[in-house]
Amino acid sequence: MQLMNDPAKQDISIEQVSDSEIISRVLNGEKQLYAVLVRKYNQRLYRIAMSVINNDAEAEDIMQTAYIKSL
Repeated sequence: MQLMNDPAKQDISIEQVSDSEIISRVLNGEKQLYAVLVRKYNQRLYRIAMSVINNDAEAEDIMQTAYIKSL
């Protein structure tokens, strides 16, 4: 995914942008960037949920709740 770098107005790779910068930009109205964080941490969150409850459906519910509450 490419992001616009405001000062230079050039495309930069998402790998070059910190989570803090992405969060700041989401909070400043670039809501579509929230998907970047979801994709980055989705597998980790799923594994953590499964390690605690060991139930696929419950783990997915927990993840959905976590994502919604973080908005």
